[in-house]
Amino acid sequence: MYQNEHQFTLTNEQMVNSPNTKNVISKQNEIEIELKIEEQLYKKKEICVNFTDINLPVPDNVMKNSFEVQESVYCYLKQMEEKERKTYCIAISHLGSSFNLLKSNGYLKWKK
Repeated sequence: MYQNEHQFTLTNEQMVNSPNTKNVISKQNEIEIELKIEEQLYKKKEICVNFTDINLPVPDNVMKNSFEVQESVYCYLKQMEEKERKTYCIAISHLGSSFNLLKSNGYLKWKK
């Protein structure tokens, strides 16, 4: 039971079924949904490593992995010497989407 400022007594059912309450609940649901979407977008941004500063192409399959794997790949690519960078770029250009950095000999050797 709820008493408003005019001393009317309303049951919970009457409150829930009133047009004003439905509008408030609807607006509250909209806000909750918007917040969940914003949170998901924020998390999505948070789990991606920014590879732009290494000036090397990054295969799509790397970006589909966890943040930890992306971070490991970033460290690997960042430490490459010029000769390794050239070899890496040739491998990507020749093999295209079939190139898997995570299974490459250089990455596996570096990871150990």
